[in-house]
Amino acid sequence: MITADRDIDPSSLNYNMLGQSDLVNIVLQRSEVLTGVKRPGDVIRQWIAGDETRLRAEVQSNGVVLAQRAARVIQTEFETLQPTLDELRPKKIADIGCGYGFFDLFAHARYDAELLLIDIENNDRRHFGFEDEAAAYTSLQAAQRFLTENGVPPEKITTWNPEEDELEEGQEPDLAVSFLSCGYHFPVDMYLPFFRFGLAPGGAVILDLRNQAFQENKRLLSNLGRVVVLSSGPGCKRVLVRKGRK
Repeated sequence: MITADRDIDPSSLNYNMLGQSDLVNIVLQRSEVLTGVKRPGDVIRQWIAGDETRLRAEVQSNGVVLAQRAARVIQTEFETLQPTLDELRPKKIADIGCGYGFFDLFAHARYDAELLLIDIENNDRRHFGFEDEAAAYTSLQAAQRFLTENGVPPEKITTWNPEEDELEEGQEPDLAVSFLSCGYHFPVDMYLPFFRFGLAPGGAVILDLRNQAFQENKRLLSNLGRVVVLSSGPGCKRVLVRKGRK
């Protein structure tokens, strides 16, 4: 179902549930929010090396504006993806590496979809390349509060940390998405069993596949269904997989 779009202005959303550590996580998820920062890549590299001084200074200086910028970036990406999503008309969306649920807010507003937020939350791994294990920069509790305090009914939201819990039975989303996460920071085979057995029959998967590992990840996904490239960028390709279609 496509509902009448709720006009969402990222600058008017409630971000009160996000603390300083959450804002640090948002920068790590979307470093492009460091607009106006000289050599922003150095801020991230210093953080990877264990020096958080500059990153925390940026968070202290800019505060919630960083979250507003991230929400605006994701809103633009959602609007670009909207024709594909309109065709899929998802009823339940699984968001792998959901961060703070910004994409999910826009998706719920348009499709009235149920939301399955999937992330591993915090760990000690610090990296930004393609690794065998995922690093974690989020809080599912904060993501859920962000969504509910911005109009998503609590009964529409389920959260799942795969490192701590088993997924409740009967979820079966008809769309799984993962932006700059599965296939970008870690291999898709970590979630292939979920795509194969947890996704509804005929469901769809949208992923960002890092260019350096594109062919291998495409090969793995081809076992699920036909892989279609939706867009290409300097670092990755965004793909759509329709489960069971060849």
